[in-house]
Amino acid sequence: MNEIQQMEMDEASAMAAHCASCAQGILTSHGFDTWHELYRDIYKWTPCGPWLAVETADGAWIDCDDLDDAGDIEVVGFRVGTIVEGSNAEINADWVYFEDCESPADALANFHQAVEWVDAEAKESFWEARVPRAD
Repeated sequence: MNEIQQMEMDEASAMAAHCASCAQGILTSHGFDTWHELYRDIYKWTPCGPWLAVETADGAWIDCDDLDDAGDIEVVGFRVGTIVEGSNAEINADWVYFEDCESPADALANFHQAVEWVDAEAKESFWEARVPRAD
């Protein structure tokens, strides 16, 4: 192995450790061990009942329905969204990738921001669908 290959392996290893630290920071701050537990918590306690999807290191996306069977996964990013009852509007936050987060605290802040944004947008869409506008 040459020096460039070693540097690339070291960088990949450092990024994997960073992503694992960000993922663990989000889970630990909420008192959970798995993404499925976190999903169930935000679904239950956030008015819009958001879903949660994660992306793994191999590029696979795992949505909330399959998180309970996912086992020990290497998560590199997440996305939060919801479907608004009464309007069928779909509200989706952007994907948040841990490689773009400076720290686990930054990843956690991005997680909270995504959940709060989806909830606020869902409330707006819900009321727009429910309240007729006088033109």
